[in-house]
Amino acid sequence: LHICSIWGCETSNVIMVGDSKADDIVCAYRANCGGSILLTQKGGEILDNDSGADSIKMNSSEELIPSIQVESFREIQNILNLGKTF
Repeated sequence: LHICSIWGCETSNVIMVGDSKADDIVCAYRANCGGSILLTQKGGEILDNDSGADSIKMNSSEELIPSIQVESFREIQNILNLGKTF
């Protein structure tokens, strides 16, 4: 939310990229971001460190579902170049 105020944009126009469902994906959902991307290790293994998971009360399991899941930033670049919408 802070970066949106600096950039002068709405959260609905921002895509959150993160490696933690409990921290990054939940944050994107609650901030009403336009989309969320979960970055995993090769093979799809989730890096999820859940650093804030103990203090976050989940309202629904839907909060943990990213728009897409990728294994590299190159994948994100390719998706955006294809004009994918979230």
